[in-house]
Amino acid sequence: MMTTEQHSYVDAEYQGLELGLRHADLANFVGLAAQWTRACQTAIPNDQFTDLDVVYPLKSYAAPLETVYAGLAAAVADLVASTHGPNVAIASAQDHVRQRRSDAHFPCRSDAHFPSDVEAVEAVQYLVGLEPRSRYRVTHQDLWRSSLAHAEDYLSSRGDVDAPELQLKLSRYATVVHDLLDAAYIAVRDAYADAVVASFYRKVPAPVLPYTIASCLKDLTCMGFDDANCEPLLRRIGESLPAAVAECSALLPHKWQSTPRCS
Repeated sequence: MMTTEQHSYVDAEYQGLELGLRHADLANFVGLAAQWTRACQTAIPNDQFTDLDVVYPLKSYAAPLETVYAGLAAAVADLVASTHGPNVAIASAQDHVRQRRSDAHFPCRSDAHFPSDVEAVEAVQYLVGLEPRSRYRVTHQDLWRSSLAHAEDYLSSRGDVDAPELQLKLSRYATVVHDLLDAAYIAVRDAYADAVVASFYRKVPAPVLPYTIASCLKDLTCMGFDDANCEPLLRRIGESLPAAVAECSALLPHKWQSTPRCS
């Protein structure tokens, strides 16, 4: 039979693994999205229309996403460095993140094995993974917030922990990570919209474009992405394809709205 001290250690280890898992999941989405934006390429006619030039239309998003990824690793490392002794949960969180970083072969590189042409569908998993909240599902950010609260509650109940100091450190960690995740979500959202444009602009007949845009949004809502969060995507796509987005918004919302799951 385990002693009280052993039970306490196991509880702390569990809370740490949970927090580390949720933090690492989110960091993994950011890192993979950065790889995708750096690797995606497409061909466009040159100025003389005699040949095709290969361009990387999403590359501008790669460095900011890589910065967020590094910031997430630094945030949990700083939390570990600022805690001591009995705070096994926090140390376990960093161990889990470190393992995920090793498995994923980050930092991001342009030689990742992604499709040779822009594929908006590649970003669906990253955008859904980083969505802050959804009316239709529990998001990865919801799970991270929950695990953070559980770790905080557990450690605050320990008599050998300075609760006010711990609250301050966890609050600082949560604020930093929240801001980083907001930045990553916006970057991936905009990259997805730009990928839709790059994928179909000049390649799909104008009458078909509204249906193509609706299909791209449905790819998201079928995965539980909140249709309310599609509005910023439409605005972004509309900067390049205003007529198609206007028709999509006016005539086709039933194609992608209110569909938390698709069969």
